[in-house]
Amino acid sequence: MLWCLKRRLSDIRCVMYAEGLPVEVEIFQVRDVLMREVFPEERLAIGWARLYGDRLKQQGWQEVPSNNKG
Repeated sequence: MLWCLKRRLSDIRCVMYAEGLPVEVEIFQVRDVLMREVFPEERLAIGWARLYGDRLKQQGWQEVPSNNKG
């Protein structure tokens, strides 16, 4: 999991699957997959995920402390 954000009673999680190429990133809200993106390299996937998370933070989503991401 790259990050987890929370707003009100909902959370959004970003999970990267980098077991090989291509690298896949999925965005989940609660348990539903909202988005799935595929990248040719891990660094591109991480950069995209960081930018997506930053946009959500600008909309009021807050980071969940790492000890609460389970």
